[in-house]
Amino acid sequence: MTSYIYELSDNVIFENKICLIARKRIVNNAPAYVIKEINTGIVHDNILESNLTQCDFKIIVDEFWNSFTYTGDNGAASQYILNILKNIKKGANIQYGPNSTNTSYSFTISSQTWTKEKS
Repeated sequence: MTSYIYELSDNVIFENKICLIARKRIVNNAPAYVIKEINTGIVHDNILESNLTQCDFKIIVDEFWNSFTYTGDNGAASQYILNILKNIKKGANIQYGPNSTNTSYSFTISSQTWTKEKS
């Protein structure tokens, strides 16, 4: 019986791309996966486990946060955060929202905080 390091929906790195485990496979009696890049949706099949590395939520948030611009539209900012969250399997104590003057927007997960100033 083949044993796997990763579970469905785990985040991994493949060729410097953040991916999500979509399905388990066996290739030449070795554990392999179908994975999906979270930024492009490109799917890769029969990827050996040895070609993957674990990815924690900080890497995912950093990837998305770099592209986030806070304009003061809190609805749009919240939608952007929800898009980040749908790509994260593990995290706790999630909080997000603007400051009292709507000049910055913060996102906290597992005691790590990201903040953007209004541009």
